[in-house]
Amino acid sequence: MTKKRAKKSHTHFQIPPQKNQSTFWYDWFFEILIIAFLAMMTLFAGGFEHILGWLIFLFLTGIILMCQYMKYAFDTPKPTRTEIIIATTTKWIMRFFCFSLIVLLFYFIYLMMKQTQNGQDFPFSALIFCLLLIAFCIHTFIYGAGSLRRSFAAHRELYRQRKKRYKWKW
Repeated sequence: MTKKRAKKSHTHFQIPPQKNQSTFWYDWFFEILIIAFLAMMTLFAGGFEHILGWLIFLFLTGIILMCQYMKYAFDTPKPTRTEIIIATTTKWIMRFFCFSLIVLLFYFIYLMMKQTQNGQDFPFSALIFCLLLIAFCIHTFIYGAGSLRRSFAAHRELYRQRKKRYKWKW
């Protein structure tokens, strides 16, 4: 009778992945740097002397913090009411910015066409760049974008998960 030998496994040498722990402080540090940069730009432009400068700064800071919150809130088993409100607000703010950028890019294409009629050469590379950016904005308008997602298919999958989690209709 021979003894069965246990299979050699090297899994005990692997470090188990810990969710979001490796990038947690780095992400917050990066977000704080962005907020500090916004504050410095507003200060140097003289924006803190007027209420509009404060409102713009606080609005952009709120968007950054909402996006940061959503990176970590998605890991909970059931969404809270606050999470649903922030997720829906973030979705519609993203859609507003994408729609605004699409309109601006179409206006830029219109201006390029208008200058072509005045006898200048048509910049095809700028047109192609604008059309690619418009296509990306349309995709982001529909599906949104996730942090550290590398492909359009990953964006669509994340949107399906969010749609199911937050019970979005569209």
